[in-house]
Amino acid sequence: MDFQYLFNSTGEWIAFRQWQHVFDKRCNWIGWLPWGHHEVATEEGDYLGTIVGANRFYYFADRPHRSHPGAPSRLTYPPFPANPALVARVVLPVGAIDVPSLEKSRDQSPGPAARDVEDDYQTSGRRLVRPTVADS
Repeated sequence: MDFQYLFNSTGEWIAFRQWQHVFDKRCNWIGWLPWGHHEVATEEGDYLGTIVGANRFYYFADRPHRSHPGAPSRLTYPPFPANPALVARVVLPVGAIDVPSLEKSRDQSPGPAARDVEDDYQTSGRRLVRPTVADS
């Protein structure tokens, strides 16, 4: 597949895939598909998420650790894609959470996509819990 829009469970467009590379909505490169057709890794080789079905992008906390995938192939940045058609809300698969925001800030490097996704979400048994921030 040459091009694929990627959505979270609420139907929000969060990223797109072109060939083996994954970009946020602003065409910032956030990862690639080194291990096969569905699992996305960051530049550092960390698991970022899984492409599920035709167009959903989720994070599964129970994915086994994989060896470092090496370097991605030569990167060519795509033109900005058109806004996709709306898609329906769906129920998350068992064990999945929506991937946190993937867009990189212009002032930030390497950006939120490169940090460990489990910093944003913690799992407690079978129940997924967002960490709370104490008021200062």
